[in-house]
Amino acid sequence: MTYADFDYYQNAYHGILITSANDYASFAERAGDELAPFANRVPATDDGQTALKRCACRIADILYGDWKQSKNGVSKISSESVSGYYSVSYATPTYGQIRLQINSAIALFIGRYVLGARKVMI
Repeated sequence: MTYADFDYYQNAYHGILITSANDYASFAERAGDELAPFANRVPATDDGQTALKRCACRIADILYGDWKQSKNGVSKISSESVSGYYSVSYATPTYGQIRLQINSAIALFIGRYVLGARKVMI
């Protein structure tokens, strides 16, 4: 299930990573799969649904970024040094790192609904 369409992604969430509606549709569906176990605990209020949509957009970005890196063979620099010889080490995110990013997005956007956390007023 898709919680946020491409129009929402571009205009309300202001997403810039995914530029194609077709690409977004694929990753938004996968983001919906990640959110399905939690969605029924998010209230049908405007705030609750906005949080759910923003979470879906963030997860779509995470999944798309991982796919784009693996597709292009691009890795993040994990270390760099200049002691005698210039050396750079690269690393691709592991499944656990991607999982952590997704869990962090869920906690950030809809955690107060699904984790029992209280909204903190600053």
